[in-house]
Amino acid sequence: MSATQQMFAGKSVLMTGTTGFVGKCLLEKMLRDVPDLHKVFILIRPKKNVQPQQRAVAEISTSPIFNRLRSEVGFPPPSHEIRKASPEI
Repeated sequence: MSATQQMFAGKSVLMTGTTGFVGKCLLEKMLRDVPDLHKVFILIRPKKNVQPQQRAVAEISTSPIFNRLRSEVGFPPPSHEIRKASPEI
């Protein structure tokens, strides 16, 4: 087990920038190489009248960078798992 796998095993991660090139690369790498990752939360802002959930589907889950995950583990998760988080204060 690599140091990265050990560090993130059983942990939850919050990621920003996942609709950009580097963010997609990092997300794909984490999902593929850290099988014991508990949860990944991605923060996406609305842009040009497109809601974050729609951007997640359009810009992340259909991206070619995830082709390997699609074939190996069935990425992306079902659409019911892509949801808006409620802010907790």
